Amino acid sequence: MFPRVNEVSSDMFHKDVSALLTQDSKYLIHGFMVPKVNTSSDMQQIDEYLLQHEKKLKMPDYNYKLMVLFETTEGFSNIKKILKGRFIID
Repeated sequence: MFPRVNEVSSDMFHKDVSALLTQDSKYLIHGFMVPKVNTSSDMQQIDEYLLQHEKKLKMPDYNYKLMVLFETTEGFSNIKKILKGRFIID
């Protein structure tokens, strides 16, 4: 399951992830669909927040996959910088 959460720049992103990642759901969720990723800073914030939850749930680092949506010209123009992080693109 890949639930869609709100964009990282909104107040709802953190609430969405916190509500979805629980002890009961941690094995049901395989990753998250994250819209409007525009900068490498956005990607870093997403990674850091998910890593905090993975540690809290005693899950391996980078356990959850990401489906990143590029919906703006800013995001498209920064794709190479954004994807330099932890991504391995299949």
